[in-house]
Amino acid sequence: MDNDELIELQKIIKRGGPEAEDAARRFCDGIKDAIKRMLSSISYKHSQEYLEWGINEAFLAFRDNWDPKKGKYFKVYLWRYVKERVRMAIAKDKGKESSIDAPFSKDDDEETDTIKDVFKDNELSPEDTYKVSELSQILTNTFNGMDSKIQIIMIEYFANNSTSREIGQKLDIVHTTVMRNLNERGIKPLRNEIENFF
Repeated sequence: MDNDELIELQKIIKRGGPEAEDAARRFCDGIKDAIKRMLSSISYKHSQEYLEWGINEAFLAFRDNWDPKKGKYFKVYLWRYVKERVRMAIAKDKGKESSIDAPFSKDDDEETDTIKDVFKDNELSPEDTYKVSELSQILTNTFNGMDSKIQIIMIEYFANNSTSREIGQKLDIVHTTVMRNLNERGIKPLRNEIENFF
């Protein structure tokens, strides 16, 4: 479903009446695959219960919270807002946080690694630490060399979660220009530096 179709479905659902139930069903059917992808990015194990819960959360967010006038596409909103709620629900459902000394496996017969062991195994070598530091410096220099408007766009978008429309209003430019500048003059140079580094 594209954004325009979602906007129309939202209007029908908010109006209520006999068409609202069909619109809600179309939304839930259309969003199911996105929720499955979301669940697989959060947890290796997803159940039908999590899927239904995720679809319900997505529907409530779609019906009650998503405002297309703010310039966010629903799929972006879905991944920012709903994914976090689903992630918290899964974590809560799994119970208390795992101890750093707890084994990964519940099989008492075999010795297994603990979370602490895995982190210890994944510690960076001095050479890797230097490379990370070097890349960080390159990216910082690239960012600092950007036009101040591009820096503002990137900070507003990534750090403050502002929409392209909100940023456009602050900078007195249209939201499509914000997105084009973000991608072409902000993200692309950083991506090029990362690709060239490796």
